[in-house]
Amino acid sequence: MEPRALAAALVTILFWASAFAAIRAGLKGLSPGHLVLLRFLVAGGVLLLYARFRGVRPPRREDLPRLFLLGFLGITVYHTALVYGEL
Repeated sequence: MEPRALAAALVTILFWASAFAAIRAGLKGLSPGHLVLLRFLVAGGVLLLYARFRGVRPPRREDLPRLFLLGFLGITVYHTALVYGEL
């Protein structure tokens, strides 16, 4: 495996594995909904900056309703259920 790919895989594993501990720690001071909101505000900001610097074009207007639906069902509902499951 290429060193860069290996590093990316290790970082992904580290973040994925630490998410459960971070959720439990975060639930001591935040409600599940607030924790999910904070998590995705941070992630969205990071991805927005990355997209700007990489020159990624924004999605077409006609694709936005589908993207919002996929984001709500595939991301928001899943992660909210995950955080509630850690209670």
